[in-house]
Amino acid sequence: KPLALLSITEAFDPIYSVLWEAPIAALELINSAGTSGMPVARLRTLYDEAAARFPEIYDGCSFLQWLRFLEEAELISWHSYKLVLTPDGQAFLRFRFVTNAMVEV
Repeated sequence: KPLALLSITEAFDPIYSVLWEAPIAALELINSAGTSGMPVARLRTLYDEAAARFPEIYDGCSFLQWLRFLEEAELISWHSYKLVLTPDGQAFLRFRFVTNAMVEV
């Protein structure tokens, strides 16, 4: 299964969090678009960079599968050709920010 090595809990683990940089950047970009949503194509560069940086994680995983992973994790939802952050996605970003701030203090 594509991206089977990623889990949401690893986003909070300093050892594995580097694997979540691209998904988190995508979530933040989607969040910046608000309720109107982010065109799917705007996220392609983030995926391409992550796939090049971590080929062992992204091997056999297409751009669409990467987005489906975020959707199955209930962090994003599709509205036609645009993506919006779900309430769980918003909470994920907030909680991760608070967690990172607490770690850095």
